[in-house]
Amino acid sequence: MDSITRETDLRLRAAWLYFGHGLTQQAVSDRLGVSRSKVLRLLEEVRARQEVRIWVTGGPDSTVAHAIALEDAFQIERVIVVPGNAAPDDGGTAAVGMALGRELAAMMAPDLLIGVGWGRTLHASLTAFAPRRQTGCRVVSLLGGSVDPEIAYAFEYPWRFASRLGAECQLFPSPVVVASPDVRRSLLDDSGMAGILELGCALDLAIYSVGDAGPRGTSLSRRLIPPDIYADMAGLGSVADVLCQLIDAEGKDIPHPIQDRLMALPLDDLSKAKRRVLAVAGADRAQAIRAAVRRTKPTLLVIDEPAAIALRALT
Repeated sequence: MDSITRETDLRLRAAWLYFGHGLTQQAVSDRLGVSRSKVLRLLEEVRARQEVRIWVTGGPDSTVAHAIALEDAFQIERVIVVPGNAAPDDGGTAAVGMALGRELAAMMAPDLLIGVGWGRTLHASLTAFAPRRQTGCRVVSLLGGSVDPEIAYAFEYPWRFASRLGAECQLFPSPVVVASPDVRRSLLDDSGMAGILELGCALDLAIYSVGDAGPRGTSLSRRLIPPDIYADMAGLGSVADVLCQLIDAEGKDIPHPIQDRLMALPLDDLSKAKRRVLAVAGADRAQAIRAAVRRTKPTLLVIDEPAAIALRALT
């Protein structure tokens, strides 16, 4: 399944909408944002390849059905569901990362301003991110990093992403969590980091993930936020971490002073990006995914099948 291309995905979506949902060719055209002649060609290819039997007759549990159901439920332009069960050792991260990398490679174009977060899933996308080198692109890190050696990709991911693309890279040279609001203000005002946040408000593309930040969550924010504060925020209803900012099940900020100590693009500004790509794996993160979707309204969601099934159960 790792060799499925964007064109194949479009073909299968057209097949499901036409044969599975009974939409007209014009309705499929409107839904997919392609011409009616393109839809006709896709359906002819489906028949020639006999893919209808494989993908469309699979019933409501197929990955395409999950994707369409989630698009409708959350008003997302496009959802990609990676088929199959997660490998026990990575929780689906590698598979989702590969799908994300292929998709991002196809999205690259000249003169893009791209903002990136960091995390396991985004780092895994580098295995399949092989874009054509583009001119005029800039990559901006959307949050600070950490000296923790196990989170080294906080700075590595934006740099490697930009290198593959042949783009300029602007890192966020700061810890994610600083000592006080005064330190944050000083860093932003006196060290030129405010310019990074200003760039973040004008993104063509934002790429980010979400972590489970509940009482027993596995979010990387656990390593960065003091344990007592993390416990306080969990008690206040925290379920998700997006760019190290903790939110509740409705996607609202958790009211806590530490929010004023974070070196990261505010989520309200993240939501202003022209295209927003959220990628995450794991059924245990379903509640966190729902919160992140509600808050940031991604235009593209890339998840694995267990997460899709669990997320559908929450709709």
